[in-house]
Amino acid sequence: MGEPNPSACIYGIMLPSDELGVVTAAAETSGYGLRQHASREAFHDRAAASALGCAVICVSTPQGTIDDITAIAAAFPSLPIVILLNKATTDDAIEFMKLGVSSVLTKPYELQKLVTAISTAVESSLKNHQTFDACRDAARRIAAATPKELEVLDMIMGGQKNKQIAASLGVTVRAVEDRRFRLMRKVGVESVAELVALAISSQYYNQGLQLPTAKTQSRSQLASCLKGIEIWEPESDAHALGLSQSVYRDAAGFEQVSAGIKFCRGEGLPGRIWQQQTPMFMRELIKTEFLRTAEANIAGMTTALGFPIFCDEQVQSVVLLLLETRRDSKATFESWRVDPDSQKLRLIGGTYINCDGLRRLSEFIHLPVGEGICGVTAANARPYVSCHPAEDRNAVRGLAIEAQDLSTVVGIPLTDSGAAISDVFLCMNSRSEPVFNFVQTWKPSEHQLKLTAEIQNGVPSLHAQTDRVSHLPSSLVSECLTEKRAVVTHETSLSSIPRTSATQSLSMAVAIPTFIRGEIVSILILGN
Repeated sequence: MGEPNPSACIYGIMLPSDELGVVTAAAETSGYGLRQHASREAFHDRAAASALGCAVICVSTPQGTIDDITAIAAAFPSLPIVILLNKATTDDAIEFMKLGVSSVLTKPYELQKLVTAISTAVESSLKNHQTFDACRDAARRIAAATPKELEVLDMIMGGQKNKQIAASLGVTVRAVEDRRFRLMRKVGVESVAELVALAISSQYYNQGLQLPTAKTQSRSQLASCLKGIEIWEPESDAHALGLSQSVYRDAAGFEQVSAGIKFCRGEGLPGRIWQQQTPMFMRELIKTEFLRTAEANIAGMTTALGFPIFCDEQVQSVVLLLLETRRDSKATFESWRVDPDSQKLRLIGGTYINCDGLRRLSEFIHLPVGEGICGVTAANARPYVSCHPAEDRNAVRGLAIEAQDLSTVVGIPLTDSGAAISDVFLCMNSRSEPVFNFVQTWKPSEHQLKLTAEIQNGVPSLHAQTDRVSHLPSSLVSECLTEKRAVVTHETSLSSIPRTSATQSLSMAVAIPTFIRGEIVSILILGN
């Protein structure tokens, strides 16, 4: 932990006298002062909206406290909340985590755990404030631009080239270049990528910056654009791919026509992924050579994408995701590869559903291995999950990602391909319409499996905080590990996913193995 920030403070809210002592001691140990408030209303009256630090609230029972937490989170966006529960079940604690609180502790309160919770919350508060300051600075710099310069900037943000901008404005290409040059010099950037990133941050601020907090939506409110998951595997003679597993939502006709289909190398989307050994994307199924277009149209499927899973330098299977994307839905999928000349990861493909600002920025970015979410995923050869990109030090594009209303980012390493450094497939979720609202990562350890991360509706769950090693004799994870293959499941068998209380309302899920030298080193579960 670094030096305490003098502008941060610990705000105690509704702390009874018998809890006040341990909170005071934890605050002092962390290097911060404590201000006690008898009620939420008193806190609202006395604290500034820009308050830094964290709020510590003591709760006798979960009922009746949700409104207090929601109100504090809305009024003090840079102030994480630590909850002290006198007595509660794990489900109670999980409900608080879904509200976006930083930590939940139950009696008996251990001083060191409370110190850690407070220190973590204050660090998050300071990062949130830095994010706000950065976006405000971007808005200030962009505000210095002239109307003509902003006109050019808007068209750059729309993906237009200089010739297109010149034709639209009725000016010469040289005039467009001059306006762009003056704008870049005025706002203090040296590249178009920096200019786009600055403009996105400015929009983020001007549209009313909402720092990353969990939404209080229920599962039923989180509409899904995921219509189906398919696993395609090579047949024994390796001449064709067959559909080995599948699960669909409201697509009986599509399911029926898919049974028995086979694809040779280069044929259909699965066959092309098999042949080219890289993720591929079909943004508009009706306008492409997708072989099941008619049935997909009836089922409401508009977008398909897939990626290979490698084992011993061979494509072991192809995972296909089938989506229904509407005008207001958002999602992003990317494929990154190491450029042999620069030895940096660059974007080689993707589909951006109503996220053009992120696409334009990403096209200019080259990341060294070990930097950015895709670089860290490649370097570690393990799945990477980030639920608050703007706070994630590894998320180079964190502000831009959250500015597009995207939250959870999942990096999937495509290892064991024979390449020196593997490709990386990235999936980015919308907050309101996530492709996957349930994510787990597991690490095999001898005859056990260790849960290393769990995200529910964009919120890290308490299960991952417990860092528990579990015996799983019969589960989706153990099936994936035992059979050494990707596995899908549907709502009638979702009890096979560990932590069943968190998965009661899922309708489908897939377990994806990561191989190194033919051995599974991690398992990723994605569900909705």
